[in-house]
Amino acid sequence: MAQVSLDGTVTIGPQSSSGGGVPAAINSVAFSTTPSPKPAQVYIETTRNVQSPSAYVELTGIGTTDTITRANFLYFKAASPVMLRLTMVDTPSDIVAEEWVSGVIVHEFPDDHALKLLEVKGSGTVEYMASGNS
Repeated sequence: MAQVSLDGTVTIGPQSSSGGGVPAAINSVAFSTTPSPKPAQVYIETTRNVQSPSAYVELTGIGTTDTITRANFLYFKAASPVMLRLTMVDTPSDIVAEEWVSGVIVHEFPDDHALKLLEVKGSGTVEYMASGNS
């Protein structure tokens, strides 16, 4: 079985904390999945050049008849600003969320609200990796 693992830190603060200047603090958090590592029965990784500035296009790999039918992890990176539409499983009807992405996002989804469809609107290169149990 495959697995997802995130390693590293996110740091925010001044460029340098040496020399006793103010501010001297740097805030840092460890980057990891929940659980860590996260099991992955199925996964995809791909890069795509998108040219659809006025309509959403489905990104392959995640869908009811695709490699991943229910993703619980998503890494997405956009070289230029794009609008991302995520459809998550819910009862009695699915939840649809739209968000602007310029750079990197990482999402973890609970299994009972897994990602079932990923779409993008915009122009530029996008890279994404996803995994799930089905």
